[in-house]
Amino acid sequence: MALKVADIYLKSEIAAVENAKPKVEGEPPTCLIHETLLATADLELLEREPREDAWATESERLIREELARHGSAGDFEVIAVDCRRTLCAIQAFSYGENGHRTWVGAVDDVYKESLASVFDSVNTAFPTQGSRSAVLTFLHRKPAAPKP
Repeated sequence: MALKVADIYLKSEIAAVENAKPKVEGEPPTCLIHETLLATADLELLEREPREDAWATESERLIREELARHGSAGDFEVIAVDCRRTLCAIQAFSYGENGHRTWVGAVDDVYKESLASVFDSVNTAFPTQGSRSAVLTFLHRKPAAPKP
């Protein structure tokens, strides 16, 4: 079910790109296209990737726990966390006028405080839907350290 929600978010984001007005007539809004391409690539990887149960279960718990502890946790709602082998997707809604900033700030804080030891990159895409923003954030697992 989590992937179906992600598909809805991604379709909403693609619609936002299609409806966005370019800054220069005839040119696409490149920042939105770039975000959509990154989110699309991550979503496709998530759909193909098998689940590594032990790592995925622990990562899902860690992500939920750390986001729930964040000071601005009341400004967003985590809908689903889905981890596989090298990638986790967080689906959420952020609320209010500064919902985008609140979510990005919370993810940045949590990443710096605890998730950077497990993940090496973060990619977030979110189309606005009235006063709430649908959020799809991907965290990429750090490669395993080489064995001596």
